[in-house]
Amino acid sequence: MTSRAAGTAVLLVVTVAAAVALEAGDRSGGAPEYLVWPPYMKQKSVPAPGVMIGIGGPARFETNALGIRGPDLLPSRRKEYRILFIGGSSTECFYLDQEKAWPAIVGARLGATADGRSVWAGNAGRSGHNSRDHLLEMRLMIPRLDVDAVVVTMGVNDLGLRLAQDAAFNPDFLATEANVTYQEGHAFSVHPEDPNLAFYRKGRLGRILGLDPDAQRRKPYQVVDGAGLIFLKWREYRRLGPKAETLPDLTAALGEYVRNVAGIAAIAAKERLRVIFLTQPALWRAGLTDAESGVLWLGGIGDFQEKAGATYYTAEALARGLEAYNRTLMESCAKAGAECLDLAPAIGRDLSVFYDDCHLNEPGARSMAEGVAAYLSARPPFARTKP
Repeated sequence: MTSRAAGTAVLLVVTVAAAVALEAGDRSGGAPEYLVWPPYMKQKSVPAPGVMIGIGGPARFETNALGIRGPDLLPSRRKEYRILFIGGSSTECFYLDQEKAWPAIVGARLGATADGRSVWAGNAGRSGHNSRDHLLEMRLMIPRLDVDAVVVTMGVNDLGLRLAQDAAFNPDFLATEANVTYQEGHAFSVHPEDPNLAFYRKGRLGRILGLDPDAQRRKPYQVVDGAGLIFLKWREYRRLGPKAETLPDLTAALGEYVRNVAGIAAIAAKERLRVIFLTQPALWRAGLTDAESGVLWLGGIGDFQEKAGATYYTAEALARGLEAYNRTLMESCAKAGAECLDLAPAIGRDLSVFYDDCHLNEPGARSMAEGVAAYLSARPPFARTKP
């Protein structure tokens, strides 16, 4: 063997050994195997004029090494207080620029803890996520993610799922292994059981080398476009569709919601994490103006985003439904001894804060962030004593 060949062989052995060590480290603590978003994803959207009131300019959507929207973690958590935000699209803030999403604003406003640690604010919100997804995030991702607190915003998507599935809704969906597997695919864009994901794309080595294909860098399940023009079609579907004023029986669905809240709180307690639930605000109310009604598109029965002709619940009915979920959340938190900030009443219900049913515009994101930051800053570790 020539000296060059020997050197190449040694280099290959060292590289393989390093790869194995990296992968082993990935599975023994540190980076989670379940990621909400692909690592190092980069998206840019430029909302079309007039489609989204209160949003201007291009918006960057970027994830870090953990597939979380936000900066990378510091090497030592002793210098950093870490808050992870989970929720649906209203937490995701896809059309808001990186620093204008409300979880990022919360982190910026908090600044530092009373003992001088900097604040890391990570946004793991994702469109369509509901309490089933959040339960799996807590079960499969959080134990391997070294954070101090988790802020959970949910309610709208649980209500929407119940209404869209109508009589087919199954409140015991997560009771079977097959359904849990399905939900894992919904909750995580990267997970160990994905048969299409090669081993080197799951772990740290693949992230460092950038081996993810272009398909992994696109937003999974993305049905929206960078300009937001799809919303014009969805709004027209709702405008033309028949309306229902009476909600179906929500008892079984709320029962599942109670179980999921309790499950999330129990996992947080087991992991010794602080969990703060937030009630979810929305534009829905009685007496909407024509302009406000014109931006609505949610609240349909069946595949209402796919084709016209679906029946939609009125804004008044949707407001009653969301109030039932928010009330149930507060009651469940009280029973579980978990923190719950009833933020929904503090957020206005008009186009000064929303650009559609439940998605915050730039002023709305600031308002949401102010409420959350005020709550957190009044309590340890930001205040030295409880309020």
